Amino acid sequence: MEGAPIAVAIEFAFLLPGRRAAQLRMQAVRLLVRYLGGDLSLVDEIAQLRHVQQALASVPTEYLPAAPSCLDGGLPPAIVQPAPAGDQQPERASAASHAGASVGTAASQAGGAAAASTDTSEVLAQLRQLAGKPDLRLRVTTDQKIALIDVALLFTGIDNKHASKALSNLIVTVPEVSQKIRNLGKHKFEGPGQKPTHVAPISIAIEIAFLLPGRRAAQLRMQAARLLVRYLGGDFSLVDEIAQLRHVQQALASVPTEYLPAAPSCLDG
Repeated sequence: MEGAPIAVAIEFAFLLPGRRAAQLRMQAVRLLVRYLGGDLSLVDEIAQLRHVQQALASVPTEYLPAAPSCLDGGLPPAIVQPAPAGDQQPERASAASHAGASVGTAASQAGGAAAASTDTSEVLAQLRQLAGKPDLRLRVTTDQKIALIDVALLFTGIDNKHASKALSNLIVTVPEVSQKIRNLGKHKFEGPGQKPTHVAPISIAIEIAFLLPGRRAAQLRMQAARLLVRYLGGDFSLVDEIAQLRHVQQALASVPTEYLPAAPSCLDG
């Protein structure tokens, strides 16, 4: 598969220690959150990346300035700063084969800021589907922070005791993660027997999932790495996928849960 060696290298980089690896993880996480949320503002970015790549292809290397490091802020700003959400209905952008910036512009105009919604509940639903556990409860606070033990259970596939141990080990051994988690503190959910537990926003929760042991976490990392390769490569086939995710999410929003079939795990192919 084209780009597979690069994706493997990026997945490996996700697991490395240090600030740059942590920044790479977070940028991949932000892109994944926007993709799973059906953020159609990515369409313009993909079109722009393709346009720039095509323009630079004919320029001799000696005339090109040294590019800034993506990890030092050189990545296209929309990855770092997601666009605001709205409430309009986006049209399905299916013109990916007619490459060019007009594809992104048309989709952006049709969906407007609404296309950029990355609602936490939508992303969590997609993550449950990816892990093949659509019914697993992921507790969320009123300010949209997720219980990290639930994320550990989802992506390790082991029992509560061992998932808790895996999460604790991660907090102890990865300074970039432990600092974020400790700054966020704990939350006690309602219900009998509940104890204060670590919570974090969706982006940090997924970053932690990247670092967990086990097959599901490894598959999530690889999916994120492939997505990053495709995005940076200006892959227009992402346009239809993003539009489809948004279209499906809006269609399913009005369907009672009991009428929805359990989806197969995307992480299992």
